[in-house]
Amino acid sequence: SITGRNLIMWEKTPDQGTKSYWLLREQFTTGVYDTLANIPWILAGAFLDTAANTTASSWKYTLLLEDSCNQRSALSPLHRSMHLMGQDNGNNEVLLTWNKYEGRAITNQQVMFSQGSSIFSQLATLSDSATTFIHQQAPPGPKAYYIAIGSGAACEPLPGVPFPARVLSNVALVGSGVGLPWLDAHRAVVYPNPGTGMFRASWDAPALEEQQLQVYNGQGQLVRHFKLYAGENTLELDLQGEAPGIYLLRSQGSAWSQRLVLVR
Repeated sequence: SITGRNLIMWEKTPDQGTKSYWLLREQFTTGVYDTLANIPWILAGAFLDTAANTTASSWKYTLLLEDSCNQRSALSPLHRSMHLMGQDNGNNEVLLTWNKYEGRAITNQQVMFSQGSSIFSQLATLSDSATTFIHQQAPPGPKAYYIAIGSGAACEPLPGVPFPARVLSNVALVGSGVGLPWLDAHRAVVYPNPGTGMFRASWDAPALEEQQLQVYNGQGQLVRHFKLYAGENTLELDLQGEAPGIYLLRSQGSAWSQRLVLVR
């Protein structure tokens, strides 16, 4: 995702005696997996992979379920994230290349673009098979891109709590990162996620100026407001008292966002 972390979500399996889900990430050797987590059935079907470097490569994930008799299922189909790279070709052209998303059928892809200080806007719509794009007459200066796709019906990591099935690549920076919104240019980790009410957001560098952050619920309603002050790189997020579900942490004047999964 554009947050620099892969968020894996799945719909739970009711009435099948499921005790938990094992989430696996494929290593660079095909068919060899690392175990990321064992998620109890009662929790949301979501996991944030904070270890995978999304700027270096794409990653493949699968999961299996374990029932109340400790029997494990076969592996689910693999899902492969998108890895986007950008290259300045000169003559005001930027070449974007990426791998096709694997795991769900898609209808089209959007190339999203930002030049420094503005929110990302849609640059082009491409077919589901496209893996390259040339940005002609690209403006000078630092630029940022990502690829967004919609993949059909919404996913429900918690029953009755739909979440749009939208897949995003990493952000590819072309030129110097100076001038990009601070939150877009730095990685963040939010933990524990899923959590029961108290979350902590941590960035890889101190904020250069005060950042305004808002939390929205699944209906798009603003429920909390926070400030990250200049010179700080951690922020406590108190969602105690809110209903279980999927929330979105966003900022003003930036495309940065982070999903929060609140459970009880």
